[in-house]
Amino acid sequence: MTADPPKIPSDEDFERASANMAELARLDAAIKDRVLSVFGSVDSFRDFWIFSAGPRYDAYVFLQRDSDLRQQNAQKLRNQVIETVLECLEAHGKGPRDAISLRVELDSHERVQREFNGDYYKRFR
Repeated sequence: MTADPPKIPSDEDFERASANMAELARLDAAIKDRVLSVFGSVDSFRDFWIFSAGPRYDAYVFLQRDSDLRQQNAQKLRNQVIETVLECLEAHGKGPRDAISLRVELDSHERVQREFNGDYYKRFR
């Protein structure tokens, strides 16, 4: 028995994939803009990144300093970010919140500077 030859994607397949990737990039940007507009004025808040991988979303909240992570309000901020992200995902038709897989991680800009030479891309690997 011979194996089926690999299917070569058509131009339409590539166009559909490009459109899907562009839509995910727009959604990620809209969520980041919303989180930054809501939390950007919080003193300890530094940055926010979100990545979508199929039905799963990984979000990273960066506070200024390591000591900010140990503050009581850090978990409260994390929970508020989760709520904001879920609202955005629901509003963009990504399903009800109980069907959305979202992982949110807290870290500090100080640690990224110290351990990754300030390179956030190295931090995400």
